[in-house]
Amino acid sequence: MIVTRTPYRISFLGGGLDYPEWYKEHDGSVLSTSINKYCYIAATPYNLVFPQRYKVYWKIVELVNAIDDIEHPVVREGLKLMNYHDSLKLYYHGDLPSQSGLGSSSSFTVGFLKAISLLMHEKLTKEELAKRAIHLERAILKEHGGDQDQIAVSYGGFNQIDFYKDSFS
Repeated sequence: MIVTRTPYRISFLGGGLDYPEWYKEHDGSVLSTSINKYCYIAATPYNLVFPQRYKVYWKIVELVNAIDDIEHPVVREGLKLMNYHDSLKLYYHGDLPSQSGLGSSSSFTVGFLKAISLLMHEKLTKEELAKRAIHLERAILKEHGGDQDQIAVSYGGFNQIDFYKDSFS
């Protein structure tokens, strides 16, 4: 079983300057830090004695046979992005609720991608993890937002994150 613990973050300065629509034209910089509240993901191959290949615990429990039948968009599209096809049992726990404004959705995405990469025996760098999370959330899921959350929670700690025309997304 793989268990990841990904921090949430708070921002001090630069909110909005991490949106690609801004930094592709003007550059941007944010100042943020991770905090001691976390998103936990536990992932393990699922015992195929049971009829379902995928069991995903979040606000609901999903028992499905195909990746396309998974309701959780990050899990469904993240498995496709990572080219993961083995059975999977996945548990989620967050110290804070979703929609908290502290990067909880990106903490989930980063923790999930890290867990899947480790199940696949692929060790991603912090930069690779942030880039994949940004790609998943922005390009695949078409979620509107900035790029600081994925970077801040991938690296952890206190960071000044600078964005330039050729950054990330």
